[in-house]
Amino acid sequence: MPNMPYLAVVAEDNPKLREELIALLHENGFKVVAEASSGAEMKQYVQQYQPHVLFTDIDLPNGNGISAAKLLRIQFPELCIVFITGFSQYASEAFAIEATDYIVKPFTHDRLHQCFKRIKQMIDKPNGQSTSYLSFRNRNAIEVIEQEQVVFLSAENKATKVYLSGKQGKVLTTTEPLKMLENRLDPFFFIRSHRSYIVNIKHIHRIEPFGQTFVLNFKNSSFTAHLSRSYLTELYNRLQIL
Repeated sequence: MPNMPYLAVVAEDNPKLREELIALLHENGFKVVAEASSGAEMKQYVQQYQPHVLFTDIDLPNGNGISAAKLLRIQFPELCIVFITGFSQYASEAFAIEATDYIVKPFTHDRLHQCFKRIKQMIDKPNGQSTSYLSFRNRNAIEVIEQEQVVFLSAENKATKVYLSGKQGKVLTTTEPLKMLENRLDPFFFIRSHRSYIVNIKHIHRIEPFGQTFVLNFKNSSFTAHLSRSYLTELYNRLQIL
């Protein structure tokens, strides 16, 4: 946690939703310095207060959220921009301007907490990057691996297995619970696909139906993971699947 709060501007024209978001931000170490209900106000407040992060809807009165964010990105390259919107089809445009996150309404508190975690990692790291390594105990040793190498993690028989990339894919085992490891993973790339699986979206190659659920296939890997229907919508949003 920095010496001063994480400063935020919230741009949302729905008063009830704006109030809910601001309350969650305050509970999680953010200080909301301004509330905007239009695109014009959003630009004015970001320029005035120069916050760490902007939370904005896309469909705003007097200004499209993405168009305004593009201009602000040029003015403030270090600004974290998070879109919270009811439209999934603009995700590619959002990430083209290096948005920190893209959250589709209705959102859950868990989804927002993942976003908060990533923002804090980006602000707290001098180079703006999130933690690149994952470490855990494996029998009597400590494994230290790059998070990029992790294809997915699964809870199996009171242990957690970590599946690594490569045709000869290595599998590491730890007694640490899946939930504990999840707290150390980069939430921008890792997502729950099942109550027993967390997958790295960068490695996903194909999603196939399997009875009442789905199977995830991965690039350059013979391993597969399960995707349950309760996590399907969130994964589709992250992969920009309409």
